[in-house]
Amino acid sequence: MIKIIFLFLLSVNIFANIYNIEDISESLNLKKVFVEKLKKNNIVTTNDFLFINKTSKDRAYNAKKYKLKIKELNRIVSTFDLLRVKGIGPTVAKLFIAANIKSIREFQTSDIKKLEKKLIEVNKKLKLSPFTPNRENLEVWKNLALKLKIVIL
Repeated sequence: MIKIIFLFLLSVNIFANIYNIEDISESLNLKKVFVEKLKKNNIVTTNDFLFINKTSKDRAYNAKKYKLKIKELNRIVSTFDLLRVKGIGPTVAKLFIAANIKSIREFQTSDIKKLEKKLIEVNKKLKLSPFTPNRENLEVWKNLALKLKIVIL
């Protein structure tokens, strides 16, 4: 069993970013109580969190366990999934979610030209990021995203 978990984590991490949840909690508006509960359960990285929230059944269970609305837990999962792409940080991940790109899978299949326009429109309206990713950024990130395994089912 340990070998399987290790191989899974290794395969997921080859091209992925991993953040310490506590380090990004403020920029993602995560409640301190929630972050502390995660820490007590040895969930300290974004990858740890994704691992325990792979399926909708896992997310329903964890929403109850951590006393979160399922919508909020799904938002966190979406954000952490997008953060796996090197170059996408918390601010850009929030911008992607506001533009209705809520997973690596959605990003992998998105039309870059349409996404660029949507991100400009959303950022102009919501002012989530000091810069809006351009087509070149999006193409690089999409190529990196295509190398990542889908972990959220």
